[in-house]
Amino acid sequence: MFLQLLRFELKYLSRQISWLFAFILLTAFGYLLSGRVVIIGNVFALSPQNITYAMTLLSLIAIFSTTLITANSALRDTNYNFSSLVQTKPVDKKVLLLSRFISLFSMSLLIVLSAIAAILLPTLIANNDPEIYGVFNLSYALWPIVVIIIPNLLFTVSLLFFSAIKFKTTMMTFLSGIGIYIFYLLSAALLDSPMFTASDPMVRGEINYASLLDPFAVSAFLEQTQFWTSDEKNSSLISLSGNFLYNRMIWLLVSFALVASVLARTIVKPISNTVGTKQQKISKLTVLEKQVSMKYTPQKPNFALWPAYISDVLLELRMTLRGLPFILLLALVALLAIAQIINGMHNNYFVGVQHAYTSALLPYLTQPLGMVGLFIVIFFTGEMVWRAKDTSFDGVFSVTPAPKWLTFISKVSVMACLILLMITLLIAIGIGYQLSRGFYADDLHLYFALIPIYGLPLLLMSVLSLSVQYIAINKYVGFVVSAGLLLVFKTNTATMLGIDHNMLRFTDTGPHYYSDFSGYDFYAKSTFWLSLYWVMATTVLAIISYGISKRSLNESIFAAAKRLVFLLSRSGLRALQFSILIFVLCGSYVFYNTNILNNYLEANELVQNQLNYEIQLQDYKQLSAPKITDVNVGVDFFPEQHKVTIKGHYLLSNSGKEHIDKFLISLPNAEQTFEFKLSNKYDYQVDNELNVIKVELTNALAPGAQTKLNFTTSLAKKGFKNADRDISLLTNGSYFHGSTLLPYIGYDVGHELQNNDKRLANGLAEIATLPKLIEGQSYDVHGHENDASWINFEAVVSTSSDQIAIAPGVLQKQWTENNRSFFHYKVNHKITNFLGFASGRYKTKSLRTGKTNIKAYVHPSHDKNIDLMLNTASESLKYFEQAYGPYPFSQLNLVEIPNRAFARAYPATIYIAEHVGLKEDLTQGSGPDNLSYLIAHEVAHQWWGHQLASAKVEGAVLLIETLADYSALMVMKKLYGETYVNNVVANSTQQYLRGRGSDTLGETPLHKMLGQRYLRYQKGPVVLNAIRHLITEKKLNQALKLLLDEKSNVTDNYATSLDLLANIKAIADEIHHAKINEWLTEIVTYDLNIVNAKFEQLTNGKYEVTANISGKTHKHLLLEQGDFAHEVSIGVYSEVMGEFYLLQQKSIKMTNGIAQATFFLDEAPFKVVIDPHYLFIDRNRINNERKFY
Repeated sequence: MFLQLLRFELKYLSRQISWLFAFILLTAFGYLLSGRVVIIGNVFALSPQNITYAMTLLSLIAIFSTTLITANSALRDTNYNFSSLVQTKPVDKKVLLLSRFISLFSMSLLIVLSAIAAILLPTLIANNDPEIYGVFNLSYALWPIVVIIIPNLLFTVSLLFFSAIKFKTTMMTFLSGIGIYIFYLLSAALLDSPMFTASDPMVRGEINYASLLDPFAVSAFLEQTQFWTSDEKNSSLISLSGNFLYNRMIWLLVSFALVASVLARTIVKPISNTVGTKQQKISKLTVLEKQVSMKYTPQKPNFALWPAYISDVLLELRMTLRGLPFILLLALVALLAIAQIINGMHNNYFVGVQHAYTSALLPYLTQPLGMVGLFIVIFFTGEMVWRAKDTSFDGVFSVTPAPKWLTFISKVSVMACLILLMITLLIAIGIGYQLSRGFYADDLHLYFALIPIYGLPLLLMSVLSLSVQYIAINKYVGFVVSAGLLLVFKTNTATMLGIDHNMLRFTDTGPHYYSDFSGYDFYAKSTFWLSLYWVMATTVLAIISYGISKRSLNESIFAAAKRLVFLLSRSGLRALQFSILIFVLCGSYVFYNTNILNNYLEANELVQNQLNYEIQLQDYKQLSAPKITDVNVGVDFFPEQHKVTIKGHYLLSNSGKEHIDKFLISLPNAEQTFEFKLSNKYDYQVDNELNVIKVELTNALAPGAQTKLNFTTSLAKKGFKNADRDISLLTNGSYFHGSTLLPYIGYDVGHELQNNDKRLANGLAEIATLPKLIEGQSYDVHGHENDASWINFEAVVSTSSDQIAIAPGVLQKQWTENNRSFFHYKVNHKITNFLGFASGRYKTKSLRTGKTNIKAYVHPSHDKNIDLMLNTASESLKYFEQAYGPYPFSQLNLVEIPNRAFARAYPATIYIAEHVGLKEDLTQGSGPDNLSYLIAHEVAHQWWGHQLASAKVEGAVLLIETLADYSALMVMKKLYGETYVNNVVANSTQQYLRGRGSDTLGETPLHKMLGQRYLRYQKGPVVLNAIRHLITEKKLNQALKLLLDEKSNVTDNYATSLDLLANIKAIADEIHHAKINEWLTEIVTYDLNIVNAKFEQLTNGKYEVTANISGKTHKHLLLEQGDFAHEVSIGVYSEVMGEFYLLQQKSIKMTNGIAQATFFLDEAPFKVVIDPHYLFIDRNRINNERKFY
C-alpha cells in the first residue's frame, strides 16, 4: 500500500504545473551560477568551497519552490473539499501522510539536484582551463549534497508539511516558508554570525549560537572555514565536526520531531454537521419548505460605483487585517527591521555605534521591504484574486452588477493600504528607536521618501502580480510566474542576463543616494521620470490584463482573449490609447536623457573601450612623456548648476634622457570638455572614442627642457543618466579628486582593462603587479608618481557666496566678488601630485596647537563630534611631532564630504565622508572611539605619504598605510590606554585571518605586500605593535624617525620596506632579530595552547597556579610546521566586577613545543592567558586562556 501511494504521489506532483515551473526556474538559476565564483575569495569556480557555498544558496532559494509545491500537494484534499471522502477510505492515515511527505521531499530534492547539475555540467562539458576554473573532484559535489542539501531540504519540507497539516491553509504554509528565511536572517543578525565581519570568537566563546541556530548551516560553514587560506578553500572539504556537526544534528532532530508530530496527530475527527437527529432534520426541512413557498418578488438593482468600491476595499481589508497571517507578517517585518537596525547601527565594524540620524537608519530600516514586501505582494494578490474560487463563491461574484475593472482597482487599493501600513510600521519603529536613544531628529520628513522610493515600486509589483493572477490557469502557476518575474527584475539575475538599462528592469528607478548635505539632489529628477514611466507601463499592462482576464476563473484564457477588442472598444480602448501615449512620451524623454544627452554604455561596451585604449595606444605606452612639475589652477564650483570649471596651467618637464616628440593627454572623464594650448609649436589629433589627445611637437622636447600647458576643462551634469553614481557635483557638498578631472599627461594605465579573467579571455596578459623588491637595488619612482613626481601647487577656488571652498595647502587669502566666494591656497614646498577640492555649506570650529591652527568643517547637524575631532587631531600632531619630526604646515583642515566610505589625506587637508565617523555615537559606554582612530590615521599621513614617499615597489604600502595605522594606534594608546590597543589588535588579527582566504593576489610577506587591505590595515599594525612590545615603543619610534630623516622629500632612491626592516633591526637587540625577520619577511601563524591549568591555596595563604602550555609554528611559504621556539608571555588575572587585573606575568621559553609555568600569588586568580598582548598571530585564540571559575 505504501509503495502504491508513494508512486501515485510522485506521479501527481510531477504532473503539476507549479512543480514544473519551480523545476525550470531553479534549474535556470543554477545555470546562471555555472562557472561563477559565488563566494568572496581567491577560489576556483569548481573548488569545494565555492561549490559548497553555491549549494547553501540553492537550499535557501529552494525554500520558496518547496513552499509552493507543498501548499499545492499537502493541502489539495482541503482545497478541493475532498477531505471527507479521503477519511472514508481504508487507508492508514500515517501511511498516507508519510507517502506524501516522502514524495514532497523527493521531488524537492530532484529540483535542487537539477539545479546543481546546471551549475556543474556546463563548466565540465566545456573543458575549461583548470587554471581558471580549478580541477573538479566528484566528492566536491557529493559531500555537500549529503551534509548541506539533504539536511536543509529535510528541515524545510518537514516544517512546511507540519504547517500545512496543522493549519490546513495555504496562507499559513506560505507564511511558514517566509518565516524560515526570516528566522535564518534573524539568527545571523542577532547572534554574532561569522557572516558579519564584526563577529569575534573571543567574545562569543567556544559556542557560536548563530552557528547552532542557523537551520541552513551557513554560519556554521563560514565559521569553520573563515580562517582557511586560498589553498585550503580550493582543496579541502568541510569537516563534519565542531559546531557544524552539532548544527546538523540539532536540525535533523528538529526535522524528525516535526514529521513524528504530524504522524502522531492522525486521529480522524468526526465530520461535524453531517449527522443529526431525526427531529433536527425535520426542523430543517420545514424551514426550507417555508422558504421555497415564499412568493418571489423581482428586485431592481440599486448599484453605485463609489459605495461598491468602498465596500469591496473594506471587505478585503477586513479579511486580510483580521487574519493571523498578515499580523504575523507584520511582526516579521518589525523583527527583521529591529535586527537590521541593531546589527547596522550598533555592530558596524568600521564606524562603531552610530547616532540615530534618520539618514543613517533608513538603509537598515528598509531591508524588510525587499524580501517580506515582495512576499506580501506575491501572496496576497494571489489570495485576493482566487479567494472567491477557493470558497466556491465565484459564481455569485460573476453575476453581480459591479464591473470587473472596479474589482481590479479595489484590489490594487487594498495592496496600497497594506504597503502603506507596512511602511508606517517601519516609520514607527524608526522614530521609536530614535526616541529610545534620546535622539530627536530634525529630518523626520525623510521618512516620507519611503513611499515613492520603496512603496510605489511595491505597488506596481502588486499590479503586475494581480495581472498575472487574473490570466493564470491556477493560483500556484500565478505564484510561480509572479515570483519568477520579480526574481529576474529585482535581483542580480537581470544583470546576469545582460539587462542593465532601467527602462528594461521593472520598477527600477536607478540609484538614489541620500546625503544630509543635499538630500536626494539630482536623483529626484531621474527617480520621478522613471517612476512615471513605470506607472504608465504598469497601467498599460493592467488594462490589457483586464481586457483578457477570464469572466470566471474556470474560463479559458484563449476564450477570454477573444473579447479583448470588444471590452476595450469604448472607454477602455481610449484609456489604453492614452496610457500608451503617456508611456511612449515618458519613455522617449527618459531615453533622451539616458542615451542621447548622456553616454550610455553597456558592460561589454565599457570592456571594449578599455581594450581599445590598450591595444590602439600601445606605442604610447612604451614612449616617455613629460612630467608635471607645477600645477596652478583656478577651480570654479557652480553648485546649483552641478558644474565645475577648471582653468590653469601645468609646467611640463622632460625628466628623461631622450628627446620627446609626441605624447598623449588622457582625459579622465568622457563627459568633460577640454581645450588646451602649449607654449611650444605642436600639432594634435583628438580621439573622442578613446578620450585622448595625441600631441606631436614640431621641435622635440630635449632632456631637461620645459613647456607650459594652458588648459580649460569643465564638467556639468546634463539631464539624468541611467545609473548615475558620480556624486562629485552636488548643490551642497561637491568634492572631486584631482585625477578624476585634471588632464593626465601620457599613457594612463588606469584606463586599461583591470579584470584579469577578461584580459586572458581577450588574449591580453594579466595586469602587472608592482616591481620586485630586490635587496641593494635603488628605486627612483615613488608610489604616487604617474605623470608627476613632486610638484609646486597653487590654486584659487571659487564657489557660491554661501559656501566654503577647500583645496590642499594653506589658505593665503579669502574674498568675495560678483556674489561669489574666492579662496587662495598654496603649498610652499614640493608635494606629490595628490589633490582634492571641495565646496559646501559648513559649520566651522578651530583649535590651535603650537604653531598649527586646526579647523573642522562639518555639516551643521553633524557637529556632535566636532570637539573630539579637533582634540584628536591636536593630540596626534603633538605625538607625531615629538616622535617623528615637525609638521610642515601652519594649518590642518578636517573637512566633511557627503556619502562615500572613506577618509583621505591631502597636504594640510583631510576629507572625511559623513558615513565613516561623523555620525558615530561616542557617548559613554556606546563603544570604541573609531572616529578618533580614523582622524589619527589620516593625520599620520602628513608624515607617512606626504613627507615620506615610498618607492613604487613591492611593500610600498607598508611604509604608507601600515605605518600610518600603527602611528594612529599609538595615539589611541595615549588617549585610551593599552586595553584599547589590545582590543584593536585582537580584532585586526581576526580580520587578517579571514582576509587570507579572500586574497585574489596571493598572500605575501608583509615586506612584499601588494596593497591587500587585510595586510596593510590588519596584519601590519598587529606585527608593528608586537615589535613595539618586543623592543619598546621608544626604540621603534627612533627607527621610524631615522627612516624619515633619511628618506623624506628625496627625489630618487626612495624608501623601501627593506630600509624599514634595517632600521628596526639596527635599533633592536640582536636577540630579537629572528622574531622581527619572521614577522616581517615570512608568512607565519602560530598555535599556542594552554593544555590545562589549575590553582590551589597553600598553607601560607598564597595561591599556586600551574599551567601546562604547548605551541606550534606554521611557516606557510615553506609549508613547514614545527615546534614553537620563541619566548612567550603568560599572565594570570583576577576579576573584579567584570574587569580583569594582571596579577603576575612572566616570559617562558618552550622546549620541544611544550613548557610549564608556575606562579605564586597573594590572591585567588580568575584566569590564565598565554600571549596576552597578541604578539603571535594565532588561528585559534580560544584555547589561549583558561578560566578557573
